[in-house]
Amino acid sequence: MLLLMLSLLLGISVEVSLAGVSPLQARVAAIEMESVAIAKSLPAMEVFRTAEYDESRVVRGPPSPPTAALFSAGFSDNAVLQRNAKAAVYGIPGQPFSLPASVTVTVTETGNPTPQTLTASVTNESGIGEWKVYLDPHVAGGDYSISVQCTKGCVNSSSTSIKNITFGDNYYCAGQSNMQLILLHTFSRNKTFADLVAGKYDNLRLYQHPQIAAQTPQWVYPAGEASQVYVASNYGRTPSPLQFKWNIAAEAVKMNATIGDYLHPPANLSVLNTFGGICMYFGQALTDIMRENGEPDVPLGLMDVSWGGTMIEQWSTNATTDKCQNTTKNKGSGTLYNGMVAPFANFSLTAWLWYQGENNIGRGTKNPYLLDHMGYACQLPNMISLWRETFSGSMANTTSPMAPFGVVDIHAGGSEGQGGDGAMGNFRWAQTASYGVLPNPAMPRTFMANAYDLGDPWGKPCFNLGCCTDWSNQPDLHNITRSPTCIEKDPNVNGWCWDDTTYYMGPIHARPKQPLAKRLALGAYNTLREKGPLSGPVISSCKRMPQSIDITFNETLLEGDTVFVQSYNSTANASGLQVYINSTLEENGMFTPSSHDCQQIIRYNKNEPVYGNISCWIYADIKLTSPNTISVDVSKFPSTWTIGGIRYAWEDRYGCGDMNMALQPCPFGSHPIIANNTRLPAMPFIVKVTESSCGCVAPQQC
Repeated sequence: MLLLMLSLLLGISVEVSLAGVSPLQARVAAIEMESVAIAKSLPAMEVFRTAEYDESRVVRGPPSPPTAALFSAGFSDNAVLQRNAKAAVYGIPGQPFSLPASVTVTVTETGNPTPQTLTASVTNESGIGEWKVYLDPHVAGGDYSISVQCTKGCVNSSSTSIKNITFGDNYYCAGQSNMQLILLHTFSRNKTFADLVAGKYDNLRLYQHPQIAAQTPQWVYPAGEASQVYVASNYGRTPSPLQFKWNIAAEAVKMNATIGDYLHPPANLSVLNTFGGICMYFGQALTDIMRENGEPDVPLGLMDVSWGGTMIEQWSTNATTDKCQNTTKNKGSGTLYNGMVAPFANFSLTAWLWYQGENNIGRGTKNPYLLDHMGYACQLPNMISLWRETFSGSMANTTSPMAPFGVVDIHAGGSEGQGGDGAMGNFRWAQTASYGVLPNPAMPRTFMANAYDLGDPWGKPCFNLGCCTDWSNQPDLHNITRSPTCIEKDPNVNGWCWDDTTYYMGPIHARPKQPLAKRLALGAYNTLREKGPLSGPVISSCKRMPQSIDITFNETLLEGDTVFVQSYNSTANASGLQVYINSTLEENGMFTPSSHDCQQIIRYNKNEPVYGNISCWIYADIKLTSPNTISVDVSKFPSTWTIGGIRYAWEDRYGCGDMNMALQPCPFGSHPIIANNTRLPAMPFIVKVTESSCGCVAPQQC
């Protein structure tokens, strides 16, 4: 281990002698080195990027190898196993062992004197041995204990047991920093903690996986002390009682943890502050929806398996990435599939939730387009197919081959500065495989939770101006004097004050995660039950008129709902809808940004003269003309201008348009086009326009 430490600290390559080291120790040592290397390679701008990574973040356990049979990662006291499915239980045999070897697994239900006994042969594909048994399908609930004992071929035949096991629905929450963003930096956390203490969500159980990268798939990964070593990549992944084991949320909320920072009072420092906010809020919201529909509570397993600063190439295999062009492969590609996905391939799931892409915007995916096998539009549907095959194929066969897959698009302010010139909208479109809606033929049984209108309400300078904090009377903190330029005089408007919870790095990690989780929960619920809307309005057709362009939305997908246009500030160009002037879109919907000053055209809306025919996107006003149609006003455009396209929610831009969010907050959900009843925002769209026609860009149909 000393040689490993020297190599990491000094940045040199050394030959490590593993003489006398067990196969398990050798494997985790190799994984340790890979995880540190990946952590160091993450983009410098990203949260949890480990740019300040040091050897002290590598946490080691005792050097002795395990001697009894063990369960793999994902199995511990309080675990949730998938209900109504052939759930697998798996792990490694005692060390050392010799083939042929076998283990006996015993499942005991509290109050039932007759346990279920299962036997499994040990194989050795991993070098440390592996075993797996399948349980009979169980209904939701119950209280079980499970023990495993190596009964043949092992030196040690001691048993290992896990208790308080129940059956329910498991959700795998994966992605980068906005999925990882811990509750500490989200609005609504204190209300959530109070609800948990009050017993409102006793059905929620939480599992958090350490950040592990590996060069080969880790189909079994012994948890906790048995692993000897794991890497805590940065803030929110330091060792805690949440990692490598399951916790009941209502009990974990009462555990304190020394995770405080300068800005948060110690009274709020529950260990749950280190859990991913989206995943936690999703469980709450799904429970609420089920109750509203008269369904009984079901144990929900919420699995936080995320790593900030990562790219989709790392979560997929290299062979899958190679199916697409214009990707960003590097030494870390495939390593998170190996270390964060593969350990759960045999674990039965209800659905996956995916919030990733900030680091892929503008990095090798400028013009993503499915039909050309380009970039993220090709990568995401192929990764989804890979995961489904991994979890449901002949090796695993534990999760439905068409289990739902939820996707979150990127919120305003979340592009890491790479979202200009339409790159943000292009990427959001790529997240739908260029279809503009989920599900679609390339991404069946998927759903999208839009986040583009859920950016952080405050601009980052609001703190220094004192517009969003009450700390001016607390000199031990910052002693900020409120600027007279502040428009909003109440910094705690709508509970959005910095005093409640602060940014992590800035608006790139938007704090309103609870409303986003509600959208994810609604999409998951409706997908699983095959009823109800999965998104807000989706474009179905457009029509060129003399003074306007009419946009009609799909009535079928509205599921009986209607379209509504919220009020917006026209002078601040807050309609969210842009018209492409004096140029045309390419066949794939992309365009070459003009080098001209677009503000010359934007000033036209303020009744200033514009000279020449400059190619650019200009914001236009919209109004509702029927229950599912809006009209885009082009009546003020000079007759010399031609129109080549229309797009909506395409820029890395908030719903309040040009408003200065350092002086006053922009309420989330401010983009104007929404569904009347569900209040879900319209899916971003882009259409090509000519003098006589208007239509969607293939493969989207309208």
